[in-house]
Amino acid sequence: MAQTVVMQMTPEHFDGWADLYNRFHGRFSWILPMDTKECLDLLAEGPASRSYVVLRGRRVVATATLDMRGSSTAAEIRNLAFHHGNQDAGRSLLNDMAAVAKGKGFTSLYAWEYDSVTAAVRLLNGTGFSEEGHTSLLLFRLDKRTTNPRSSSVVFMSLADGLSIDSFVEANRVAFEAEGYRLLESAELERWVSNFEGYVPSCQLAAQIGNAIVGTVMSEIGKVRPGRSLAKVAWVYGLGVIPDARRQGIGTGLMNELLKRLQFQGVCEVWLVTDAEGGIRAFYEQLGFRHHTYFTKYSRSVD
Repeated sequence: MAQTVVMQMTPEHFDGWADLYNRFHGRFSWILPMDTKECLDLLAEGPASRSYVVLRGRRVVATATLDMRGSSTAAEIRNLAFHHGNQDAGRSLLNDMAAVAKGKGFTSLYAWEYDSVTAAVRLLNGTGFSEEGHTSLLLFRLDKRTTNPRSSSVVFMSLADGLSIDSFVEANRVAFEAEGYRLLESAELERWVSNFEGYVPSCQLAAQIGNAIVGTVMSEIGKVRPGRSLAKVAWVYGLGVIPDARRQGIGTGLMNELLKRLQFQGVCEVWLVTDAEGGIRAFYEQLGFRHHTYFTKYSRSVD
């Protein structure tokens, strides 16, 4: 019987990683497929983010990323996937990453997973993770409807219009600095726009009033999976308005402008994650988004 080994991902594992990840998530249209570029980007995240594979012989049977860049006490598990006949490999991987996190001084692990991905949810529940809270995955189906008129005082600019990445990121960080999230870095956005076709420059938008950038929103257009529907999907990230400019319709204007541009790119489905209930979810529902499934946070101690 082939030996099972847990090790950090290297370029020789890229094809196996991407193939396993895409097979594991293949029936979920909103989970964008990976290829070798995404694998290379994982390595570019730096030493505080480690991507692991479980090998059975030369075959990749489980994958996950241990992200230690955010909190000083809790490390995040991302990109969890495993061969459906090798749940033990996934369990070994999670336990090994818990040991790594503990050795780095972390006290807990957490992972976000869609309720629809039942195999991953069962694995998390079976390795000491418990549900901590959840958010809502929302879907907007683009059709021929026109968007609402925008305020004449707001100008929308994109990275394709000469807007600098540093200016974009600075406004994004101001919008989110009080929210407790890990803030966007200029080097990250530069890498994504330069290396990935899905980060279309004209669909990375900022709202400007006078000479001030007051809001931003990002998007990623997914590649069509072979053998599946030809419908394009896109994700929306990082819609934020600086505190002094809120409640003036700027967020609505940004979203409407972005939806129009995504439709021009041939996108049919737009996805985002937001609060499970309350004002933010209501804001998106007023724009036409609808709840699809929950995106749940699980956590466990590393002891």
